[in-house]
Amino acid sequence: MKKRRLCGYLQLTLAFLFCIACNKDNGNYQYNEVNRLTVSDQYGNQIDNNTYSLPYGIDFALAPVVKGSIDSVDESNLGFYWIFNSDTVSREKVFRIKTSDLGFDQKSYRLLIVDHKTTLFYSCSFSISVKLMETGSLILTTNEQKETNLFVLSSYFPFYLPFPAFGGIKLGDNPIDLSLSFINTSDFRKSYEKIFVSTEQGRFPIIELDFDTFSPQYSYPAIGSVISGEALLPTFSSLYNAATILGYQINGTVLINGKCHTIVNHRVSGDVYRSDPIDYNFGKDAVTISKKFGGYVLAGFDQKNQRIRVFANEDGVGLYTTNFDYLIPAQLTQGHQFVAATDIVDPALSLNQNWRWQFLTRRASTIYLFDLFQESTNFKEIKQVASKSVPEITDAVSFRYNTGYWYFAKGRTIYRFADNGLDITTYLTLPNDGSGAICTWNFYTDIASNLKNIGIATYNPDSTAPLKGSYYIYNTDNKQFDRQDRNVIDKAVDLELCL
Repeated sequence: MKKRRLCGYLQLTLAFLFCIACNKDNGNYQYNEVNRLTVSDQYGNQIDNNTYSLPYGIDFALAPVVKGSIDSVDESNLGFYWIFNSDTVSREKVFRIKTSDLGFDQKSYRLLIVDHKTTLFYSCSFSISVKLMETGSLILTTNEQKETNLFVLSSYFPFYLPFPAFGGIKLGDNPIDLSLSFINTSDFRKSYEKIFVSTEQGRFPIIELDFDTFSPQYSYPAIGSVISGEALLPTFSSLYNAATILGYQINGTVLINGKCHTIVNHRVSGDVYRSDPIDYNFGKDAVTISKKFGGYVLAGFDQKNQRIRVFANEDGVGLYTTNFDYLIPAQLTQGHQFVAATDIVDPALSLNQNWRWQFLTRRASTIYLFDLFQESTNFKEIKQVASKSVPEITDAVSFRYNTGYWYFAKGRTIYRFADNGLDITTYLTLPNDGSGAICTWNFYTDIASNLKNIGIATYNPDSTAPLKGSYYIYNTDNKQFDRQDRNVIDKAVDLELCL
């Protein structure tokens, strides 16, 4: 009986559906357009897929403006959910955050807006990228415990920010070098790419940072970086834009225990001239790297044998197999100490001989100036340019070369002399404000090598202030100091201006 009743229900239902299907289609359709949410930020820009590039240190607010595609929207019905890494970090309409809490990696967020009355919702994604600096100064410092800080003075904020670590990687102890890499842009400006920080000790003695985000791009561990097995304990480093030679990326050169090691494809080589018949030793920093010929040649002052050495190899990345000792008389520099060296592209020389090294050495109070000439990668000759008693150079710091002149600092004065003689002149003297002697300095040059600004760091060990270092910026155009900031940093070891 029950079975018969169920079959009857099914027959009626099928008949009803058949009648509906057979009714004539009169074309009477009615469409209701959905009132969709549209969202922009308070400046009228689309939030979705937008990246907000912000200077470090500001309070950032993102206020969505919600509209309907047809009708107005009652915001009292809306719920706002700001999501980061699957966590809802805010339910306020306006999203607020301090950029100093974000770090420098780009962070991705999602905004979900729900209309609780209609159940309509809107979802979009956006990013926040915090930039520590665009222009300013980077100052590598050490404190009394030999700990390293990178102080950042940015055009974005009026104070000095110390950073002992980046991306969870602590800077090592006993800092030795700060370097920048950049490219020249079409509007004749420098576009900075990387920051290199080198220390003598630490878990990661060399760290490569991205200039925009200050996030570590590559860090060299003390154990395991050097392919010959010794620890990476550099006393000198020269790091630069990666140059490509025969498919290899040349990242720089370091000295370890007086021996020269090349960094290739982010690996540190063994001693690059291990077959030297007289067992060279460049000490802590007595080497200079060719800006023109990269790893094909290098020159240094061999402190063990008290002589200038020039080495060469055939491929720019491998072992050095040639020296030019037979062209450099050993007696020229017996009893000398290394002062400074550089390589110079000299437009006054012929096209085939347009490059030279220049070395400064000292014996007692006498300073010697030597030129070493090259033709391509072949060393040609050495000439003594001048020698003179120069008391100002004793205990001088930070020898730097630019367009025909050597500069150095002693006390509170920066001196200079031409590269064809040793006549010392005063370039500038700091105000007598009791901030101590100059411990390091550097200049900023434009892409045409024109001197523009000079950054100068001093240190007063007898100061009672928590920070005993001071910083000055000298404007070479108007001959005035743009900054004179006392007791704002630790003792500076190296610095770079980014303008």
